[in-house]
Formats: sequence, structure tokens, C-alpha cells
Amino acid sequence: MNNKQAYILLAKPPVLGQVGHSLPGKISEEQRLEIYSSYLSETISYFNTLPNIDLIISCEERYQEVLLQNHFPQLKLSKVISGDLGDRLEELAHYALSYLEYKQVFITSQEFIFVSEENLHRWGRVLDRTSHSIILVPYENNLGIVGLNFPFTGLYEDVVWQKANVIKQLQGNIKNLHVKSTIIEEDVFSAELSQNYPETTQLMKAIS
Repeated sequence: MNNKQAYILLAKPPVLGQVGHSLPGKISEEQRLEIYSSYLSETISYFNTLPNIDLIISCEERYQEVLLQNHFPQLKLSKVISGDLGDRLEELAHYALSYLEYKQVFITSQEFIFVSEENLHRWGRVLDRTSHSIILVPYENNLGIVGLNFPFTGLYEDVVWQKANVIKQLQGNIKNLHVKSTIIEEDVFSAELSQNYPETTQLMKAIS
């Protein structure tokens, strides 16, 4: 058993015109790329300092993994998994919890998430209450982060990600799985609330 937590970030390599589109306002593709590159770099650097949490960046294609590794040589762990979002999330949970035997896994597919060691340890204590439990962190009626201590099958079955009620859809599936879930209302979507992303925070302030 690996007593560490895993934090998995679904990401794309920093390529002009392909990243940063969740940023608000009329800004250039170059600005979007600069902010996204800074965000990934600071995320990797921050998690590399944490002894009990491993960062895994997941992408859909092998060439994307190569680009990420070339652009961020400090990246230690990556995983290529293709498919629709639900399939990727489920397979990543199985990979982290069953194959790598992490104690817990937290996964996000959002483009900009600013979690801290304190966030993950606090959420981990919630997961520790039962052997089969789920944490959902909403983001604008969508799924911001999912936290798991068991590799559930069927959690994302028939979820329509384009709809505004993703959390309710997931809660319906969780009810069918007969497991405990907890909704965590925390703002981990604002760079300004985190001291671990100074460059990204300044870049975001410049476009606001």
C-alpha cells in the first residue's frame, strides 16, 4: 500500500491556440498560452516539494506526453489515457488506486485549479471516515475535483458533461453505488487565494 495521495491533472501541452480558453476576457492567444504555461510550471514545481502527494499529469496522446515532458523537464509522473471524459476519469482512478496503490486520488479536468497541500490533506481526512467514499468539489455547476479512496465502476455512467447539472447526475450514480459522498464547497479556482502561484497570479491580474 502506498500511503501517499495522488493528485491527477488532465492537461494539454502548452501549444499556441490550444490552451487557456477558459480564461475570461478578450485576450490574445499568446497571453492565454503564457498564463497556462506558467500555471502548469508552478503546479509541477509546487507539488515536487510535497513529500506525501504525487502529481500525475494525464493527456490523451503519446505525442502530447512527449511535448509536456520536453516543456517541463521537472515533471516526474505522467500517464496517457484516451477516451471520453468519464472513461478517462474512471481509468485514472483505477490506475492510481489499484495499480499504483495510492491511498487516495484527487482528479481534475478543469484548466485552472489551485489546490494546496492543506486542501488535499483536509479532504483526505473526510475520505478516511469510510473505506468507500467520494468527494465532489463543484465548479460552476460542473465537476471541479473528484476525490476517491476506492476505484468505483459506474460513477460516470451516462453523465452528460455539457449539461449544467453534472453534480446532480453524479449524485444519482453515487446513490446507485450505495456509497457515501461529500460535497466540498471551497474556492480552489482563484489564483489570488494561493501563495503557490505568484507568477500566474500576476499574469491573471494583468488581464483582469
